Amino acid sequence: MNKKVKDFFKETYSTLKEFCLFICNYFFLLWAHFPALTFTSDSRFTNLHFPGENKNKRFSILTLYFGECVFHFITFNFDNKEFRFIKILVLSKLPDFISEDKNEEFKKHVNNLNKDDLYVEQKALERYIEIDNSRIEISNNKLNLYSAIVLAVISVINFKYYNEINSFFTEMTLEKWIILLIGYLFINICAIIIQNIKVHSFKLSSFNSLKKSNKKEKYYLEQLYHDFCSTRKRAGLYVSYIRRIYDYVEIIIFFLILLLVLHFYFGV
Repeated sequence: MNKKVKDFFKETYSTLKEFCLFICNYFFLLWAHFPALTFTSDSRFTNLHFPGENKNKRFSILTLYFGECVFHFITFNFDNKEFRFIKILVLSKLPDFISEDKNEEFKKHVNNLNKDDLYVEQKALERYIEIDNSRIEISNNKLNLYSAIVLAVISVINFKYYNEINSFFTEMTLEKWIILLIGYLFINICAIIIQNIKVHSFKLSSFNSLKKSNKKEKYYLEQLYHDFCSTRKRAGLYVSYIRRIYDYVEIIIFFLILLLVLHFYFGV
């Protein structure tokens, strides 16, 4: 078979595969955020995603979101075979974002290093800390941008539809239910922005303890490693906040398209 034909089929297969994965992941994203009969993954927080490992799969009769918090009611975890009437998950309290004390292991490693190795690892850790601080700064800038957009949207809605709020609930239609779901998603975006403002406890090393150390070079490297672990978890948490907002925005886009289809093609 001609090489160009092979490349064509290979590229077509790759494109179709990517498209199918996109549709599949979008479906699980919507399913995970639907209030009733939800199918989620605790480890993914919260929708299943392919390709990838989806641990702690959960089916819930009712699921409510509030920013970084998820409330599952009458829920069953398939992996742990665990039934609960209520299960609460908080993004910032997941194991990935809780600092673990690994200093003792690293201390043993440091004691076996010579002066040149100490210098190399010191520079490497300083570079990684700088990269993670950059990720935190970018995430904060994005959150500030989202804050401005959300405030602008709320102001426009309040100005344009304030007098229609009382009449909104008199006769509930499918279109109004979808608008309520969009409002619910906007509330979640606002909640994430507010929860991000709250100070999370990521303890960094102190200069005072370095002054008291007798082996300053080795102790400084231990401090850098501790700060690197804390900064890495903090950066991961901030990036996860941005991803949660992306999830909500993707769902809002779906419902907006659905509203347009219902309005122009079905006259709802």
